[in-house]
Amino acid sequence: MSDDSDASARFLPRICEGLDKLPLTDEQKVEIAPKILAGARFLDTRGGRVHDGNLREDSRFFDFEAKIRSVVGRFAAQGLNTRDYLQAALNQPSLFAQSPVTIAGNIDGVVDRFAADGLTTRDYLQAALKQPQLFYQSPDTIGRHIDIILDLYDNGVFTLPRSRGHAARQNDTPQPHAAVIASLLKNSAILCLEDNNYVLRELHQRMTGADPSPKNLNRSRRETEYELMRHLGHNDPRRPVPGGFIAGQGPPTDGQARNFVLRALVREGYIKGAKLER
Repeated sequence: MSDDSDASARFLPRICEGLDKLPLTDEQKVEIAPKILAGARFLDTRGGRVHDGNLREDSRFFDFEAKIRSVVGRFAAQGLNTRDYLQAALNQPSLFAQSPVTIAGNIDGVVDRFAADGLTTRDYLQAALKQPQLFYQSPDTIGRHIDIILDLYDNGVFTLPRSRGHAARQNDTPQPHAAVIASLLKNSAILCLEDNNYVLRELHQRMTGADPSPKNLNRSRRETEYELMRHLGHNDPRRPVPGGFIAGQGPPTDGQARNFVLRALVREGYIKGAKLER
């Protein structure tokens, strides 16, 4: 019996039993079961292909109903309901097996950290339902991302969309970052970017001299990279970036200097959509 067949035989009945206790359609159960099985297989082998036996068939991993009930019960006063949380779990299957204590800690950790900036549990939960990664990403990670974004705002890298009849910045309020937090919650995918993606946006704004508009934060990574490449004289991302200059051969030309900078950005991982000429 293959490893995958063995995992199916051991865990799939328990997964189906657990899913049967939830208000899901048959189609939803059929779709989600293999994804949960993959997670069980990963835990059983500790992420490898050998040393099976780390996950027992009677593990609480499979008690999906109790875990979901616990999370929903914990945040019912803040508006969370079973239907919405189940939909988030269908989008992020790891939520079926995640410890309710861990999920509650993730939510509370971020809210406590930014409560002084106007963040509430209700609003953060609504953002997490749109971007379910927020339920399982650590508060240290999300907190670091929010801090980076607030710094970008304070340093003028981006501004907020102007609401009708109001200026974008509200630094004269007791919570000067409240408007930034509120904007992030509306576009919560921004909170889950890679760290260097935020740095890329600052590099783009500083190097191109772009006006600090909301677009500097909201545009896609691909568009941000391509605009920066074009600014550095590389108009075709499909073409490898040529070498810069060789030390000792005199001062570099403008084109060589631009290529040198672009190659450094590619090497450091800030620009992923370009290749280097060897």
